Amino acid sequence: MTARSSFHINRKALIPLLAYTGCVFFVTLIYRESGLAPQLQPVPFWSFSEWIDGSFDTGFNIVLNVLLFVPFGYLLASFFGGRKLLPVLLSFACSLVVEAGQYLSCRGVFDVDDLITNTLGGVIGVLIYLLFQRLGGARLADASWLALALVFVGVAGCLYNVKLDEDSVGTVYERQFAFNVDELRRDGDGLTISGDCRVYKGTAPAYTLLLKGERGEVPMKTEISGDRFTAKADSAAEGKCEILVRFGRRAPVGTRVWVSGDRLEYVPGALPEKPSFLPENAVLKAASASGRTERRFTG
Repeated sequence: MTARSSFHINRKALIPLLAYTGCVFFVTLIYRESGLAPQLQPVPFWSFSEWIDGSFDTGFNIVLNVLLFVPFGYLLASFFGGRKLLPVLLSFACSLVVEAGQYLSCRGVFDVDDLITNTLGGVIGVLIYLLFQRLGGARLADASWLALALVFVGVAGCLYNVKLDEDSVGTVYERQFAFNVDELRRDGDGLTISGDCRVYKGTAPAYTLLLKGERGEVPMKTEISGDRFTAKADSAAEGKCEILVRFGRRAPVGTRVWVSGDRLEYVPGALPEKPSFLPENAVLKAASASGRTERRFTG
């Protein structure tokens, strides 16, 4: 006779588990704006080092990453009948899928520390399940009301995380690439501009420039060499035109640089403060109200 396995599946935990898995993928992938280039952070424990050095924001993000996977680990442990190793491995696998998805879709950074903190959250969730199982048996640990409460708290946390991202988000221009024109030449109705365009993190994908005026968009023949570009238009749009950049097949985005006759104009008004979420090497530009005086600073 063979010993009967005590392993069983708790089907009542399946719906809460699927609901929370959907929540995790929504907050980490689906709602996020696509970036311009894939990003990789392969150094382990870099965020912990920053936290120790006094970075409150980094520490807060570490705690959020851990808490995000605590309900996930608990629900996995409940679904698989109290098994210990399998829920931890699945927590790691889920985090790996999320990080790979963020990298491939340019919707985030493949960060080794996220793998560590997410898996740690899964481990904590499993330990909490085992504690409840010891205190009240499977009847308490697998209670439907407890699973639903975990899903509710987890979804609330996901929505809070989305709100934090929305509060700190800037435009694609501010957060992802710098654009500068240093030469403008006119030849009859034609126009040639030269300058540089660089992505803050990663390698810039192929791009083309356009001029957007009152009567629509005029494509420019764009030649790229490293960070430098030269773009030509046989017939420029009429009036004041903003220079747009189209990265790959993405929708064109504004550069906040306008062509007006034989001169360039930047955002009018006072010089804006540098948002905290900009990279250290970010560049902002502004002009006086007349549009004649350019001022710039680097972060």
